[in-house]
Amino acid sequence: MKARRRGGSLHAELPFTYTLFSTIDVYGDDLLDFTGDDKPERHAEVTEFLRRRGSGACRDAPLGPSSYLHMREPFSYIAEGSISENTSDAGGSFARVEDAMQHVWFISQRDGISTPFALNFSTSAQFLRYAERESLQFPTLRCGSSTMASEPIAAHEGPAKWLDIQTKNKTLVTDILSHFPVSADTVEHCCYPDDMDRVIAHSTLGYFFFNLMCTPIALGEVARGRHQVKSVIQQRLEAAMSAGPRSSTPSAVAVSVIVFFDWVVTVHEEPFHEFDDLLRFILINCGNRAPASNNRRLMQVMTAPFIFASFFQIVVGHLLDSESLTMIVDEVSDLVFLSKSTEGHNEEVVQRITNARRCFAEYAAELTRREYIASVLLHSHMMDSFLTKDKVCRTQIESAQAYLYRMSDEVGDCRDTVALTNWYQNVKDTWHHLQYGNKALRQTVLFTELINIMYPLITLQTLFSLNVRIPFAYYEDQMEKDLKPFFIMMGIVLFFLLLCGRAMYALWHKKHWSTRLLAT
Repeated sequence: MKARRRGGSLHAELPFTYTLFSTIDVYGDDLLDFTGDDKPERHAEVTEFLRRRGSGACRDAPLGPSSYLHMREPFSYIAEGSISENTSDAGGSFARVEDAMQHVWFISQRDGISTPFALNFSTSAQFLRYAERESLQFPTLRCGSSTMASEPIAAHEGPAKWLDIQTKNKTLVTDILSHFPVSADTVEHCCYPDDMDRVIAHSTLGYFFFNLMCTPIALGEVARGRHQVKSVIQQRLEAAMSAGPRSSTPSAVAVSVIVFFDWVVTVHEEPFHEFDDLLRFILINCGNRAPASNNRRLMQVMTAPFIFASFFQIVVGHLLDSESLTMIVDEVSDLVFLSKSTEGHNEEVVQRITNARRCFAEYAAELTRREYIASVLLHSHMMDSFLTKDKVCRTQIESAQAYLYRMSDEVGDCRDTVALTNWYQNVKDTWHHLQYGNKALRQTVLFTELINIMYPLITLQTLFSLNVRIPFAYYEDQMEKDLKPFFIMMGIVLFFLLLCGRAMYALWHKKHWSTRLLAT
C-alpha cells in the first residue's frame, strides 16, 4: 500500500485534453505545411501529391493514418549540386512523419512572426554543407560562463533551430554532435540511449540533456487510427488482463533531447507517436495563419524552451489517463467478486492480479522519474535558467507537474484497491480450505497464517498510511502533544502480537490443536 498521500490541489491545471484539442483543429488535415509560406496556395505539386495519395498510387503510401510534412525544396535554398541534384521529383519535398527511414530534419523560422519551415536531409554531410552555406551559428562554450542563468533574457527571444535526427547510424550522430559543445557522456547517451527518463543539467556547458520514453508506432494500431493510439503502459495493462505474454507489447522509443538556449537537438532510432502531435502543436501556435476557430490565439515564437516544454507536456499527457486506470481496476474487481470460484479460475485471477500490480508499480516508477524532471526544472535555483525564464514555458512545465501529481495519487488509490482485492481473494481461498479441507490441512493453513511475518509489516505500514501522529517525528515542525491515537493503535498491534504468541505457545506445549468448530 502507498505510505503517504501527497497533499496536492484537486483543481490544479492539467495538460490540454488531446481529444478536445484534436476535435478543434489538430487533425483537420493530414498535410502539415512547413514550407514557411505565410499565405500558402494550392500549388500544382500539392494537388498532384494529394491526388496520387488518394488513389493509392503513391509509392510510400502509409499502411494507416499518417501525417505528411510539406517541406521546402532543397534546391530553392542551396546551389544546385551542393545538396541534391534530383530536382525533377515533384514529391521530393514531402515526407511521412511515421517513416522509419533515416532522416535529418532542420526546422526553424525566418523571424519571430513567420511560419516555421523545414528542410529534409539524408546525411550529415548535406546538413553541414547547408549550415556552412547559410552561416548557421552553432552554440559555443563561452569563457568564464559557469551557469546557465548567465544568459540574457534577450538571448532566446528569437526563433530557435531544431534538428531532428532519426537514425541507427552512430557515425552520423557523432559527426553532427561534434559541432556542438556537448560532453562525451552526452554523445554516448545519444548513441546508446537508456530505457528510462532522466535529466542532466550541464551548467558549465550551458545545455540540458533529457532522455524521454515515447510511444512507438506499432502495426497493430493502424486500424484504430490516430485518436486511439495507446501508450506502452496501457498496452501492458491490457496484455496483463488478457493473460497475454509481456513480449506482445512493443518497447518504448527512447528520445534524447539536447536543449541549448537557441538550439534543440532530438535523436531517436525509430519514429514515435508524440512527434506528430508536437509538429502540429508548433505549427498551430508558432504559425501566423491559425484556423478560423482560433483566430484569437496569441502567436508564440518557436524558441528552444517552448519546443521542449511542449514536447514534455505532450509526452506526459500521453502516458495514461484516469479512464484507463478505472477500467483496469473494474476488470480486476469483476474477476474476484462476480466470477464463479473454481480451482483453475482462482489461479488465473491470482496471475492477473499479480500482473496488474506489477504494471501499476512500473507506471508509478515512470511517474516518479518524470516528477523528478519537473521538480528539477522548477527548483528555486533553476528559476533564472533560460529554460524556465519564459512564463509560458514555466506554466507548461507546472501544468505537467500538476498532472503528474494527480496521476500519482490516482495510481496510489488504484494500487490500494487492487491490493485490497488481492487480500479478499486470499482470505476467500483460505476460508475455502478451512471449510472443506481435512484436519491436517486446516492445521497447516492456520499455522502458516500465524507465522506469516507479513501481517505485522502490513499493520505497521497501514498505521503509517493512516497518517497517525507519532511522537518525536523528525519531519514535523513541532512535537505532537496528543498521543492518544498513537497509543490506541499500538495497543491494537500489541494485542495482535499477544494472540499470536499465545497460539504459538499452545502449539509448542500441547502438541495438538483441535479444529472441531471449523469442521462443524
